Amino acid sequence: MALTEKIIYTNSLGQILEFNHIAPFYLVDYSGFGQPNNTITSSKQYGTDGEQFNQQTLDYRDLDVDVVIQAVGPEILLELKRVFIDVLNPKLHGKLTYKTEAHSYEIDVILLKGLDESDSRGKNWQSANLQFRALSPFWRDTSDYIKKVDMSDIENKLKFDLSIQDQFEFATSNNGQIVNIQNYGSTPIGAIFTFEFVGETAVPEILNVVTNEYFGFDETFETGDKLVVSTIHNDKHMTWTKADGKIVNLMVVRKAGSTFLQLDNTAANYLQVKAVSGIENVKVTVEYYPLLLGV
Repeated sequence: MALTEKIIYTNSLGQILEFNHIAPFYLVDYSGFGQPNNTITSSKQYGTDGEQFNQQTLDYRDLDVDVVIQAVGPEILLELKRVFIDVLNPKLHGKLTYKTEAHSYEIDVILLKGLDESDSRGKNWQSANLQFRALSPFWRDTSDYIKKVDMSDIENKLKFDLSIQDQFEFATSNNGQIVNIQNYGSTPIGAIFTFEFVGETAVPEILNVVTNEYFGFDETFETGDKLVVSTIHNDKHMTWTKADGKIVNLMVVRKAGSTFLQLDNTAANYLQVKAVSGIENVKVTVEYYPLLLGV
């Protein structure tokens, strides 16, 4: 086990326990972080050899984390155990984050087994075998360098020293270009698309130029409007925040035929920002986390 490895548990209240190679919470070992089991269903057909393939699905993932709580005295150990138990509340869902020096991965989990007094212990220390279950077996790659891509942007040219002459452009837009977004993960994924408007824009949309799938909106948006569209599995939603702070249901202005775009993991994803007018007034970013079968 590398000294740079660490595992962090965060519950739904944002409370954190970090296990590494420094007291008071030592990381001893872990398991269940590799590939999940694959369940295959098949059926027997009369008069044929073997069986006919029906489908395959990945099982949930069980993860074990072995740790030692190390204190400088019995009273401090008792306090640390209380913190441990409070954060590892089985009534709260959470996530495990696995970190190395260069990478970060996370997975949603539910606690199965926390601190148990039957585990080995001493005057100033207590061991614990923590057990978690991840109903979705995929790890999210949350490494900073991969998660956010500008699909369109507005370049500010008001930089000093400068000389303002006739037909000077204070800003230029690179909107309308085709952007290749690569998903190197183990499965297709959704993403979070954010639209920010600096001027009037009519009927904006995101188009996959290869598949012709798209999502767009039959509406004209104004300066200060912001749209957030999530196409992530189990978290699909659309919000429209107006310049005055009012939140509007974006679904009611969704263009007919719009789909929640997915990023393919077996081919390039060529996406383009389009609009009937005012395309130069919108900035679009896409944020995504590749899903991996193991770390």
